[in-house]
Amino acid sequence: MRVIIDTNSLLALVRYYLPFDRQKILFDFVCDEIKNQNITIIDEVLKECKYFSNGLIIERLEYLNQKEFKEQFKLPYRTKDLLAPSPKKFHNLLNDNFRTQLSKNTHNEAEFEEEKDKYLKSADASGTSSKLCVISLFTNS
Repeated sequence: MRVIIDTNSLLALVRYYLPFDRQKILFDFVCDEIKNQNITIIDEVLKECKYFSNGLIIERLEYLNQKEFKEQFKLPYRTKDLLAPSPKKFHNLLNDNFRTQLSKNTHNEAEFEEEKDKYLKSADASGTSSKLCVISLFTNS
């Protein structure tokens, strides 16, 4: 099975699990899964890894910053190569799921749009509103 890993998952891995991985079993497992392309890291996530928690992820998973490793195992997956779903459908899903009843009571329309724009520029939305990573990766493989 192929999975896409996000920045927060990598951060949890290096903060909470790797300190107890004295024999580097988990460290090697994650590295092997990336090599086997069972774990996919997209370019926006790799960018975030460089500045999240002062670069802790890149420091602990040093192979993510090694040019030879990235070239050999085709890292990171480029988000601009992803297939685009219907932009209208994506925005409808985003508006339906991003805007909760609670946020409607605490945020006006302008604040909601500002938060939505921040989300769309994050790695979670893969840089543009017209890309949906999960569908694209599995339809391209």
